[in-house]
Amino acid sequence: APVNSAFDNLTKPIEHLLQPAYQLHLSDMIQHHILPNQVICHDDFTHGQRFDMLNGDGARANVKDNGNVFVRSQIDYPWSPSKQMYLTKPDQNAGNGVIHGTNRVFLPQWMFRDLALVVSGQEDLDLFADYLHRTGQWKALENQDGFTTVYAPNNRALKALPKRVVDDIEQLGSILD
Repeated sequence: APVNSAFDNLTKPIEHLLQPAYQLHLSDMIQHHILPNQVICHDDFTHGQRFDMLNGDGARANVKDNGNVFVRSQIDYPWSPSKQMYLTKPDQNAGNGVIHGTNRVFLPQWMFRDLALVVSGQEDLDLFADYLHRTGQWKALENQDGFTTVYAPNNRALKALPKRVVDDIEQLGSILD
């Protein structure tokens, strides 16, 4: 669990995760720090040991020769300054587990992706991406100033549009707007 000062070093703001609309996102970020169904005390970590966090992301232990334990996200995010957490307050024992205070907050990969990247990575949204580019609306997905919900019709839905609509950029743009 990240200690309070770990939140001071975040490179991405997370205050918006406290809003009700982002409850699932906040839950995923918290679950990124929980190892379910296991109790691993500081002295039980082994170098290279792998485990799955509650949200499904993998992590592994990095045990130094001096006994210091770091936990590293198994997915190597080259863009993340918080790849590795140091156990600053290990072995805070409880009746149902153990808490290790850490110096960093793991930020899930989705925190660093914009909507344009998500749409680009979805094969079933190729037509949606193409139509957004053609109508000049692609920039809305690259918006870094606010938060947006996108209802993206898949290729099957867009193939059902009449050809005259698809060929008319203005009409197509009004449908996607």
